[in-house]
Amino acid sequence: MRSSPHASFRKGLFSTIFFLGAGHASAQLTLQDALDSPALAWSAGGPAPWLAVPRADAHAGSSVAELRLPNTPDEPPYGPWLGCTRTWLETTATGPGVFSIWMRHNNNPYIAIKVSLDGIVRESLHLYGYEPDVTWSPWHRISLPLGPGTHPIRIDHTFYCDENQGTMMVVNPTIQLDHASVTPALDDDFLTALEIPTGSPDWLAGGDGTHAIIQTEAHDGIDAIKFTPTASDFVIYDLSPPWIEKTLQGPITVSWWSRILGNQPEAVPDGPWTRNHRFIPAGAETVRWSSQTPMLLDEISMSSAPEIPLPEALDADGRLFQQNGTAWKGVRSPAAPDGIDAAWCRPLTAGVEALETTVQGPASLTFSYQTVNTGLQFHIDGQEVSLPPSPISWLLPAGIHTLRWTALKSYYADPNGLAYLDNVQIQPLTVLPLAEALDDPALTWTTGPNPWTGFATLFAPDGQDAAAAPLLLAGESAWVQTTANGPGRLTFRWTSTGAPPFAAAPLTAKLTVDGRFDFPLAHNMSAPLVEVGPGTHVFRWQVNGTATLSSAMLDQVSWTGLPEGAPMLQGLDGMAGPCFLSNAGLASTSAPAESHDGVDAVKLSPSVVGFIPDQNLSIAIEGPGTFSYWTKSSTSATLDLDQLAANSAGLKTVWNNNIRFIPPGPRILTFNTTRDQSAPSVPPTVLLDEMTLVPLATLTLPNALNLPGPWTTDPDFPWTGLPASPDFTSPAAHAPAATVENPSWLETTLEGPAVVSFSVRGSSLTWTVGQAIPVQNPNGAGAPAPAAAYIPPGRNTIRWTSAGAVASLGNVRLHPMPGTVSIRPVGDFLEINVPRPDGIPDANIKIQVQDSGNFWYLDSNAAIQSSDAANVIFRLPKPMVPSRIYRVVFSPP
Repeated sequence: MRSSPHASFRKGLFSTIFFLGAGHASAQLTLQDALDSPALAWSAGGPAPWLAVPRADAHAGSSVAELRLPNTPDEPPYGPWLGCTRTWLETTATGPGVFSIWMRHNNNPYIAIKVSLDGIVRESLHLYGYEPDVTWSPWHRISLPLGPGTHPIRIDHTFYCDENQGTMMVVNPTIQLDHASVTPALDDDFLTALEIPTGSPDWLAGGDGTHAIIQTEAHDGIDAIKFTPTASDFVIYDLSPPWIEKTLQGPITVSWWSRILGNQPEAVPDGPWTRNHRFIPAGAETVRWSSQTPMLLDEISMSSAPEIPLPEALDADGRLFQQNGTAWKGVRSPAAPDGIDAAWCRPLTAGVEALETTVQGPASLTFSYQTVNTGLQFHIDGQEVSLPPSPISWLLPAGIHTLRWTALKSYYADPNGLAYLDNVQIQPLTVLPLAEALDDPALTWTTGPNPWTGFATLFAPDGQDAAAAPLLLAGESAWVQTTANGPGRLTFRWTSTGAPPFAAAPLTAKLTVDGRFDFPLAHNMSAPLVEVGPGTHVFRWQVNGTATLSSAMLDQVSWTGLPEGAPMLQGLDGMAGPCFLSNAGLASTSAPAESHDGVDAVKLSPSVVGFIPDQNLSIAIEGPGTFSYWTKSSTSATLDLDQLAANSAGLKTVWNNNIRFIPPGPRILTFNTTRDQSAPSVPPTVLLDEMTLVPLATLTLPNALNLPGPWTTDPDFPWTGLPASPDFTSPAAHAPAATVENPSWLETTLEGPAVVSFSVRGSSLTWTVGQAIPVQNPNGAGAPAPAAAYIPPGRNTIRWTSAGAVASLGNVRLHPMPGTVSIRPVGDFLEINVPRPDGIPDANIKIQVQDSGNFWYLDSNAAIQSSDAANVIFRLPKPMVPSRIYRVVFSPP
């Protein structure tokens, strides 16, 4: 018997064990009786019987059909492992109508029910219970629509398990079925409530819940249908909610009104009545209305959907479009994105149903699209564009461009999937000088290596003109920059194309100030601002392309000089570095009474509307130094410092002082303000005041590392020696901000054999001795932790490399060894002689052995036989295999 990974299921089961004996079933009861279905003939099969069992709590009547899987005789009665045991019930039903059966289970885990119609699985239910034989789940209805004629129906019960390994079965999993029936199509009362002509055939209703005619709150003021799902017990998945369906013959447009009602447990408010449309192409298609939450349905109607030429459907002023075959067609239907007409495609072959046209740039491109259980790809000149939500706006540079829209089969290959394309508008553009397009004639602009271009276009952020980056591929970049004399404030508007506003853009974009400080640019920024101090400042907007074609627009750049000595944002109290505010319209300077210093402060007030990104304030500073600030925030906002990881100011309703160590080099500190989603209507506020940066004196690397060296460091990203700091309480070398693409290194050369010990901090810090495999700092980004490395005989270079925001190295000590390690057989044992490194005690010397998978682990058989000032001798049994590889590892004292 396998040991179970779900031991908790076994607890307390001894007192609940019983087996199903013959006495549980009445000899007079049949499955037809138990299922209240005398017109349906039932058969059963599998290793355990379905029995007719009297139950006072049956869904209908006084008995149920029950399947109880007893424990196998050769296993303990409290949780055996079984294979995927399968049992079934079968019958034949005659349509048209709806077959329904009610089901519940006794909260055993991993049970699965599959219901097949005409040999095809139509419902696949996964049941997850965690209180075996304690409580029954509610009764749930399973229903299947039946067309005309007879249909075989099969209900399979199995374990939701790996067919090869089985699963855990708790004591006696039990399924009960009740009240099987075939109900006819909807009667005229229901059809009248939906505004469907009486006598219309084959409108069917089913699903796990109820349908009722209501006379209040109907859209037409008379009556409507209300869907009410069965309350979820969180242990049945994939069960279809209540539905109404009809098989319709196209081409037509189906229209209806619906309203989602509030769901009290989730506190979802009632929604408005909405008008909905669906286009049905030529042929038969089944339309189903259903909802996981209570819903009202009213005024279903059908109208014609005539075919029209593609140029007319696309609103493209007679522009020519090409395609392979005739998959794309035009239709006049309110289901179109513009509510009038559109081109549509039902993809049958992946990647084939494409629609193309050619455009002469520079031009603006807009179009709308919609997909129903399928996908749509868009390419410009053969390069894919990531589609944001419709409608789409693009600027096409000079030259000839090929545009291609391709309908894609969905992941589930839905045969009724549809893709729509609409309102394809292409307008030639007038090229403008950058200064004119960017709206500040006093500024001088340069651009490269792929030039930005000024355009007059209604799709600019200001609706008039803007500068646009070229279309970029992976590895390409484009920047535009200007220079201004501070102190002053720079404001602008920014948008990137190729990604929706709620996701990261496929391009990476940043604003670089003075070539040192990078401020990331989000997809759509309506009113960011930058403030700088005295001196000449260079502002560069740069985008870098990725595998998905992408672009960006810059607009309404405005520079305003500030009086000499004016405080940054009037409340940062003399911070020297540039400051960047993600949304200037949400910032204000507090009154003296709200400040900590009694003069002024900075107030951040994130939006409480929708899910727009919150307001962020970024401050550029130059380390090394100690940064301190005062903060106070309402209970509906949080404050966080990013880039220097793992420090959150949290919610402080009173003034609170914060101190941070800033490692060497340029750093961006970002205060992220966030609304409290538990109180979305409460205006959050964050106050910042009295920010100061106290520089730290530097040390030479030998003095900081307590080892003469010689030490060398990355000339482009050098390490800096510092005295004690809040992050490292003794002298140490600190790495600048680094990345995987631009790591920073520090190294020295040491004479072996020896052990070098040191303290390290940084989750992305590694070290390498010679050409060996780098060792990852196992202690991560927490407090500095001790580590050690073995230096082989001769001169060896050890290099520490940082690829993250924080990394430090200190307390470096060299522990020479008087000789090299030796190993020799002695009888049935091996002796390993380790020359003791200077200052390393016995407990810090271990023997590791390598297994067949090249994995190293401590050898528990290696014991110290003797030790003195010069040597430590380990003895261990000879290995059973022909050869073993051992190594000595050291830890710092």
